[in-house]
Amino acid sequence: MKATLDTAGFRRELARRGLTQTEFAGLAGVTPVTVSSAMAGGRVRETTIRKFARVLATTTPLAGTEGLIGTQRSDASASPSQGSVAEVSCDSASAL
Repeated sequence: MKATLDTAGFRRELARRGLTQTEFAGLAGVTPVTVSSAMAGGRVRETTIRKFARVLATTTPLAGTEGLIGTQRSDASASPSQGSVAEVSCDSASAL
Protein backbone atom coordinates (compact mmCIF):
# COMPACT_ATOMS: atom_id res chain seq x y z
CA MET A 1 0.00 0.00 0.00
CA LYS A 2 1.16 3.51 -0.73
CA ALA A 3 -0.07 6.79 0.74
CA THR A 4 0.61 10.50 0.57
CA LEU A 5 1.63 12.47 3.64
CA ASP A 6 0.41 15.70 5.13
CA THR A 7 3.33 17.62 3.59
CA ALA A 8 2.80 20.79 5.64
CA GLY A 9 2.75 18.77 8.85
CA PHE A 10 5.80 16.79 7.77
CA ARG A 11 7.77 19.98 7.02
CA ARG A 12 6.69 21.45 10.35
CA GLU A 13 7.83 18.36 12.27
CA LEU A 14 11.25 18.39 10.57
CA ALA A 15 11.62 22.10 11.33
CA ARG A 16 10.64 21.55 14.97
CA ARG A 17 13.45 19.01 15.24
CA GLY A 18 15.96 21.15 13.37
CA LEU A 19 16.48 18.42 10.77
CA THR A 20 17.24 18.84 7.10
CA GLN A 21 15.70 16.43 4.61
CA THR A 22 19.11 14.77 4.19
CA GLU A 23 19.60 14.36 7.95
CA PHE A 24 16.08 12.97 8.31
CA ALA A 25 16.67 10.53 5.45
CA GLY A 26 19.82 9.24 7.16
CA LEU A 27 17.99 8.71 10.45
CA ALA A 28 15.10 6.96 8.68
CA GLY A 29 17.36 4.75 6.59
CA VAL A 30 15.98 6.00 3.27
CA THR A 31 17.47 8.06 0.47
CA PRO A 32 17.18 11.85 0.39
CA VAL A 33 15.24 11.39 -2.87
CA THR A 34 12.57 9.42 -0.97
CA VAL A 35 12.16 12.22 1.57
CA SER A 36 12.11 14.86 -1.17
CA SER A 37 9.45 12.93 -3.07
CA ALA A 38 7.30 12.61 0.07
CA MET A 39 7.71 16.35 0.74
CA ALA A 40 6.51 17.05 -2.80
CA GLY A 41 3.34 15.01 -2.26
CA GLY A 42 4.56 11.79 -3.84
CA ARG A 43 3.15 8.45 -2.77
CA VAL A 44 5.16 6.63 -0.10
CA ARG A 45 5.25 2.95 0.86
CA GLU A 46 3.77 1.88 4.19
CA THR A 47 7.19 0.63 5.33
CA THR A 48 8.65 4.07 4.61
CA ILE A 49 5.86 5.78 6.56
CA ARG A 50 6.68 3.52 9.50
CA LYS A 51 10.35 4.54 9.26
CA PHE A 52 9.36 8.22 9.19
CA ALA A 53 7.07 7.75 12.19
CA ARG A 54 9.82 5.97 14.15
CA VAL A 55 12.23 8.87 13.61
CA LEU A 56 9.62 11.48 14.53
CA ALA A 57 8.72 9.52 17.67
CA THR A 58 12.33 9.16 18.79
CA THR A 59 13.70 12.62 18.05
CA THR A 60 12.96 15.45 20.43
CA PRO A 61 11.64 18.75 19.07
CA LEU A 62 13.88 21.70 19.85
CA ALA A 63 12.80 23.62 22.94
CA GLY A 64 10.67 26.65 22.16
CA THR A 65 9.88 25.74 18.54
CA GLU A 66 6.20 24.95 19.07
CA GLY A 67 5.09 28.57 18.85
CA LEU A 68 7.65 29.59 16.24
CA ILE A 69 6.93 27.15 13.42
CA GLY A 70 4.10 28.31 11.14
CA THR A 71 0.94 26.27 10.89
CA GLN A 72 -0.93 28.19 8.20
CA ARG A 73 -3.04 25.84 6.14
CA SER A 74 -6.18 26.29 4.14
CA ASP A 75 -9.36 24.66 5.44
CA ALA A 76 -9.22 22.23 2.52
CA SER A 77 -5.83 20.89 3.59
CA ALA A 78 -6.36 20.91 7.36
CA SER A 79 -6.11 17.50 8.96
CA PRO A 80 -7.79 16.34 12.14
CA SER A 81 -4.46 15.52 13.78
CA GLN A 82 -2.56 18.82 13.84
CA GLY A 83 1.21 18.46 14.11
CA SER A 84 1.40 14.86 12.96
CA VAL A 85 2.30 13.13 9.75
CA ALA A 86 -1.10 11.97 8.56
CA GLU A 87 -2.28 9.60 5.87
CA VAL A 88 -4.30 11.53 3.30
CA SER A 89 -5.04 8.91 0.68
CA CYS A 90 -4.18 5.30 0.05
CA ASP A 91 -4.54 2.54 -2.50
CA SER A 92 -6.81 0.37 -0.36
CA ALA A 93 -9.43 0.80 2.31
CA SER A 94 -7.19 -0.77 4.96
CA ALA A 95 -5.73 1.54 7.59
CA LEU A 96 -2.10 1.74 8.59
